[in-house]
Amino acid sequence: MARGRAWSEEDLVRLIRRIFPIPRRQVPVSIGDDAAVLCLPRASRLVLTTDQMVEGIHFRRSTHPPHLLGEKALAVNLSDLAAMGALPRWALLSLFLPPDLSRADLEAVLRGMARRARQSRVELIGGNITVSKVLALDLALVGTLAAGARPLLRRGARPGDTLFVSGRLGGSATGLYLLEGGWRWRRGSAWKRGAPPDMRQPATRALKLHLAPEPQVEIGSLLVRHGLASAAMDLSDGLSRDLWRLCEASGVGARLESNALPLDPSTVKLVGEKEALRLALHGGEDYQLLFTVRRSRRRELSRYLPSGRLYPIGRIVPKQEGIMLEDEAGRARPLLPLGYDHFRASRTPQGSRRR
Repeated sequence: MARGRAWSEEDLVRLIRRIFPIPRRQVPVSIGDDAAVLCLPRASRLVLTTDQMVEGIHFRRSTHPPHLLGEKALAVNLSDLAAMGALPRWALLSLFLPPDLSRADLEAVLRGMARRARQSRVELIGGNITVSKVLALDLALVGTLAAGARPLLRRGARPGDTLFVSGRLGGSATGLYLLEGGWRWRRGSAWKRGAPPDMRQPATRALKLHLAPEPQVEIGSLLVRHGLASAAMDLSDGLSRDLWRLCEASGVGARLESNALPLDPSTVKLVGEKEALRLALHGGEDYQLLFTVRRSRRRELSRYLPSGRLYPIGRIVPKQEGIMLEDEAGRARPLLPLGYDHFRASRTPQGSRRR
């Protein structure tokens, strides 16, 4: 990549202020001062989260288009707010910029992030800029809950609750698999020299799911607004590992039904149903919501979210029954947490590396 021309911190601040709109009246002090100032509605509560995208750990510049990198950096934080049922409001961005990053690529990252911010009604109100050996985007997001609203938490699931996911699983891990196999994102679709034409459409879907996932903010907000979920979290490190975390927090076990798992159709087409099931369980970075609902509230849930928007995948059981995966014949085996572990050198053998 060509070395970018030298720029000053003031140059970058001006660029950011040009790309991101000026915050509204609830932010009387924002970009350009030492800190931001917020004016909050009475009795509302703040929900705070932070996440990073670090080159060499979460992405490679050679395979992740810069505009989609900007989108994803914001999306993974939005997913955390969605898991709490909060409405996203404001963001702080810290940029770690390597000397060889071109101005064009930096601007593309920022414009991609700004596009996602507009869609999600997020205002950038400040941050920091520094030089680094690798590119890293560190975001802190602020969301709000209305007065009296209870946030979604990982604890709260009870035996008899139904387990749901908010969308199909395995597509993002398939997108990573395709990138490592030579596929690239070009002009809005997937491309690989010599690939069969009928693979292009499912490959495009899988790559987009990995490079720029869609956080489920609307569903999280609806669950809070109507008090429908007893426990919830987002799926970032794989269903098997994140389900284990929810069960640990709630002090329960779970019984998943393998034939109820909503497999991503592009994954099934590209790698077959058996591998698609493995990726749905352990692949990670789907950024869907995993949540539980009391049996008495299921009919009410279906009134707000019609069939096809949510997928029941199992049930909560007493802790002593463990976390089990049930096959089509009703045979059950322990479901090990084989998703992504941030403090291991790589994923477990059953999962793919997070890039």
